Amino acid sequence: MPGPTVYNSPSLQEHNVGAVPGYIEEDVMNRLCDMIEALQDYNGIKRYRNKPDMTLKQVIEESNSIYRKGGYDGKNYLHDAYHTNASSDRSVRGGEVLIAGEEYQDSLRAAKLRMKYLEAATPSPDRGIKVRKDLGEITGTIASANITEFIFHTNPDDAKDMLDRTGEYA
Repeated sequence: MPGPTVYNSPSLQEHNVGAVPGYIEEDVMNRLCDMIEALQDYNGIKRYRNKPDMTLKQVIEESNSIYRKGGYDGKNYLHDAYHTNASSDRSVRGGEVLIAGEEYQDSLRAAKLRMKYLEAATPSPDRGIKVRKDLGEITGTIASANITEFIFHTNPDDAKDMLDRTGEYA
């Protein structure tokens, strides 16, 4: 069986602009992913990554293709998406991890681990693990998958903190 493998999927949303100058979700999540990948390399985790010019459909297809070709049997492969959240209420803060359902034990286990580290990194109370059955990036992948919404980019304090401390979020 192949060793631990992650498909890193930083945001493709170049039009999501944060509440502070210089915050573009796609750019910030790609910088974060660069830092996460350095940690993955250090820990011997095999990794793949989407490209900013891909569509979400292409990302899901590529992740599923790697999973199928790699001989994974439901273990040791995680589709890990990196995003920031938005709200019309600029006071909303905190991170959350989205999964397709609690019956997906590997996704839930990965989400719990991510929340542990997210809670330590973020300056505001986090929003926990949420089940979402309407997001293709977690329902369309064969592998265990989650989406981490690290902060609310519509909150000026969250957005500034992410820009200032991206490495700590990684």
